[in-house]
Amino acid sequence: MSTEVVRSDTIDLLVSALMVLGLSPDPKKPLPTGEQCVTHIADGVGRDLAEANLDAVSLSEGSNPPEAAYRWRPVMEVALRYTLSPAVAVQVEAARRHVVRNCAAHPGWEHSQARQIAARLGESLRRGPLQHWPRETHGDFRGIAACTPGWTREDGFPTLQSRADA
Repeated sequence: MSTEVVRSDTIDLLVSALMVLGLSPDPKKPLPTGEQCVTHIADGVGRDLAEANLDAVSLSEGSNPPEAAYRWRPVMEVALRYTLSPAVAVQVEAARRHVVRNCAAHPGWEHSQARQIAARLGESLRRGPLQHWPRETHGDFRGIAACTPGWTREDGFPTLQSRADA
């Protein structure tokens, strides 16, 4: 299985979802409030995810990892809402799985802060916006196969757009 660099947009989507869901990187502490605090936390969480990915890619390619120069850019379709709609949550879950697939090959992944963050996000999605989302016959979330794993802002959220056009 090859490992690829995860785009910043994909990480921005995950971090934006984490912020909307109120998930702090430390499960024992609540997410701080205030724009500067949230931005600082979001930058750190995104950097953890980006570094874990770059470590896995460098191991796969046998090269030294470049430094992760990540800075969070909120995904407005997510960040400006107070909840995640199930349709957006399915895309977030597809992106989350993409990040996990492209980090899991690194031996440090299992005990990393990034893995803990990704696992908490997945659990929060399953217990929250995806709790009553229909499942396919094989058990996965309906529509997840049609989602773009390496999501970009250009991909957007077609399901939101189609609802707005209706």
